[in-house]
Amino acid sequence: MALGGAYLHPNTHFVGEFGEAVELSKMLCHDTEDLRSLPKLEWRAGGEVLGYIQEVSVDMHRKTATVGHFAVEKNFSGMGLAKRMAQGFAKMLRDDFGIIEIVFDERSRKVEYEVFFEHVLRAERIRTGPNDKWRWVWRER
Repeated sequence: MALGGAYLHPNTHFVGEFGEAVELSKMLCHDTEDLRSLPKLEWRAGGEVLGYIQEVSVDMHRKTATVGHFAVEKNFSGMGLAKRMAQGFAKMLRDDFGIIEIVFDERSRKVEYEVFFEHVLRAERIRTGPNDKWRWVWRER
């Protein structure tokens, strides 16, 4: 996929919010080695931020990551970038940390998220009360 002349490969453009390398850090609120967190991640092409992922916690024992917010910048919405961003994020988690499942606990209640998780990613809905979560196991094609 080309965007502004740059070809986007889904797994090579994740950086921390300030351009630092992506690393897991221990969660300060837990006394276990199994729970970790990631900084806000940005998906970039050149100097442009295409999207970002926030509030990521990782359970190393269960091999599961939970995401609190997943978004494509509004200038780039509707271009199919969200699916590529999700695939790249899943591949990075699997390759770098052994994570096999992502649970989207999206804090935004926009209807577009439900459509994206259910129809684009084909994630499984987890009924949790008024705000559902979405379980997704990415399979590389």
